[in-house]
Amino acid sequence: MHMMESRDQSRHRSQDAEMRALFAAFDKDNSGYIDGQELKLTMREVGMDLTNHDVEMMMRAAGVAIKDRIFYEGLAWERPGVPNAGMPNVANAPECQMG
Repeated sequence: MHMMESRDQSRHRSQDAEMRALFAAFDKDNSGYIDGQELKLTMREVGMDLTNHDVEMMMRAAGVAIKDRIFYEGLAWERPGVPNAGMPNVANAPECQMG
């Protein structure tokens, strides 16, 4: 059992490092948070040209926008026991549903 805990801890550390690297790719000015401009710029770099409305919806879907900022510590994968932890799935956010 002790070996299993060790592997789980190692996997968690590895996943955390990957998520922090992903967050850093969005945090262009190394401020410790992602603002709307950084989100829009990074998404453009990967081929997605977002409108300001799109950015607003993504910030809302992340559920952690404080003064239009997303902080790493507030994201779902940082909250133990949160269902569906991981990057927010904006397409499934209530604001983005067609209906």
